[in-house]
Amino acid sequence: MQDNINDINTENICDTGFDPFHNSTEKHYYNEDYSGVMPAAEDNAPSSTRPGRDEKRAIRRFYNIGGGCAVLQLAISFILSNALVFIAAFFIMSENNMSFSEYLNSNTVARYISDSAIYPAVTLLSYLGANLIVFFAGMKLIGQKPSSLFRTRELKISNVIEYIFILCFIQVAAIYIVRLISIAMPNADVVGGSGDIISYSSDKSLALSLMYACIVAPVTEELLYRGFVMKAFSVVSQRFGIIISALFFALGHGNITQFCLTFIMGIFMGYIDIKHNSLIPSLMVHFVNNTMASVRSIVIMYASDKLDLYDMIYSYGLLAAAVIGLVSLIIFCKRETFPKSTIKQQMRCTGLFLTSPAAVIAVGIYAVLMFMNTFL
Repeated sequence: MQDNINDINTENICDTGFDPFHNSTEKHYYNEDYSGVMPAAEDNAPSSTRPGRDEKRAIRRFYNIGGGCAVLQLAISFILSNALVFIAAFFIMSENNMSFSEYLNSNTVARYISDSAIYPAVTLLSYLGANLIVFFAGMKLIGQKPSSLFRTRELKISNVIEYIFILCFIQVAAIYIVRLISIAMPNADVVGGSGDIISYSSDKSLALSLMYACIVAPVTEELLYRGFVMKAFSVVSQRFGIIISALFFALGHGNITQFCLTFIMGIFMGYIDIKHNSLIPSLMVHFVNNTMASVRSIVIMYASDKLDLYDMIYSYGLLAAAVIGLVSLIIFCKRETFPKSTIKQQMRCTGLFLTSPAAVIAVGIYAVLMFMNTFL
């Protein structure tokens, strides 16, 4: 039964939320009032099916902020990583009395950096800095407080366990999708460096790599994609926000293997975050996903003499969990309704997105980078 948001008093509005488009399939407590787009609207839906000029401009502003900040994240991470590498190289050159011309004519320093703990440290610091800077700046630009992403509702341990089993099914499904893509495109590098996250060159390298993969990446990526990006693109429709944030999340990983997994994961995690009005569910799922991948990588590296045994245990264990996950997903889908968009919302989503320059450019840049990693 559709809630009548107009009859709810101000004291209860934070708990019940807003329903500016009278959409019974959305989680109203996740919505902000529509005054950010139409100052006089508050929680009332626009009267016209098609948006007016001022409304279009306001919606495009949110979409452009989302896309522009996605490009900014790439730029900051690139600048930070190169700056940190240069600083590290400078100290190495100073310690070894090496001139700049000697540095340019020799790969010794570059090899030392790539083979030491410096490389995973640079990766950790550059993405930590870029993701957090863009997250806080983006939330400020769209007028949202970071605390609004942690107003958790009705999240139980049983929900988390259910979501982890569903994650296992998604992982297995992604594996088979990637295999089909590999068959269809035998000359493409579908992995594209996705296996280079964990560094084994030293104990420090391993520790830093694990810290990045299991803590920094899940936390900062969830803040960025399920936090800021999804909020920016959900200004009109939750469905649209979930899909676009999943698209940026998947493209941001830069290779087809992770794209297949993270796009499906992104849609699932986006929905459970909206359902529980919090990033906590996706943080937990993301942490488990990355930890499983990291542990498997370590086992492959350090237990090569018993690799067949461990691989069999892992594969059969994952398959059993995936079967439970499939059943859990079927039950979940019957129990929950993925947000749909009303006609008014549809008129304010894809068309305006495609005419928002920063958003389109962002998708284009991310797609080109993934194409280059795959085919060049």
